[in-house]
Amino acid sequence: AAAPARSVDAEAVMDEAALDAIRALQRPGKPDLVQRIIGTYLAEAPQLVASLRRALSAKDIAAVGAAAHGLKSSSANIGAAVLADVCKDIETCARRDAILPEPALVESMTVEVERAVAALEARLRDDGRRVA
Repeated sequence: AAAPARSVDAEAVMDEAALDAIRALQRPGKPDLVQRIIGTYLAEAPQLVASLRRALSAKDIAAVGAAAHGLKSSSANIGAAVLADVCKDIETCARRDAILPEPALVESMTVEVERAVAALEARLRDDGRRVA
């Protein structure tokens, strides 16, 4: 039987343990570390996706692997576990199997990037309301 559909909320997309680990590094009186790291991710993720798409268009398998690795690592660090897993699959295609990923896998990455970005943007808005 198929798993029941879940609503797409921050908890379904993000692994709270990763954000909790970042939060644990927060030093009193310093700028909010979680907000800063989320902001950096939101700025860099589109660049990594664009690099991966350029590499796919050029059929540059090595560049696909490198771009997928970068997006995988940053996504795992921020707690976007599903996205990190999809990127791992893309990286494996490129690095181990020396093939380009199937279009469905790339589409899955696109969907998961959008979900992660939406969840992180919502978190920043929510955190901003709590601080204000």
